[in-house]
Amino acid sequence: MESFKFYHSSILIVSGIHGDEPAGDIVSSYFKSYPRVRVLSDINKSLKRRFNGKDLNRHFEEKGEGPIQKNIEETIEELSPSLVIDLHEDDEASGLYAYCSSSLKDLVISALREGDLKIASSVHGEKSEEGVIINGKQPYRGTLERYLKRREIPYITLETPSSLYPLQERVEAMRRVVKYILRNF
Repeated sequence: MESFKFYHSSILIVSGIHGDEPAGDIVSSYFKSYPRVRVLSDINKSLKRRFNGKDLNRHFEEKGEGPIQKNIEETIEELSPSLVIDLHEDDEASGLYAYCSSSLKDLVISALREGDLKIASSVHGEKSEEGVIINGKQPYRGTLERYLKRREIPYITLETPSSLYPLQERVEAMRRVVKYILRNF
């Protein structure tokens, strides 16, 4: 295993909020043994986007918030991480992209280049800067990103384009991006 120097408190990787996005869970398992990295994975085991009819990533701090969101929030409060990396996939995306805290923009732009996949120039009608979107429509109400932003916890939501590349290519791209972030954060 590669050794990383961390000058920050723990980093939390979250994956599997949507059960139909397998790349994140596969990638997060790779980082479970890294020092100062904590992983919350396999959250939605339904293999569907929704869990019991609800999109788990639209009910943080919202009416209808369930025990899964509460557990994630409590873990974040307990860890007080210096960074949260939330792994997702997008079946409508034209390439790899990320939403992130503005202070992380340059790091994330460089990290996305490591992914070695096409980088999205726009996402759901929003223009990206080399695959990075800051201060756009995201974070949507009820998302983990909004929860983090309101608490001033730095975050990166990484999205691979699930309809453009086979699973193994998406996994490898996501793994390289996360590894770059961990090495350079």
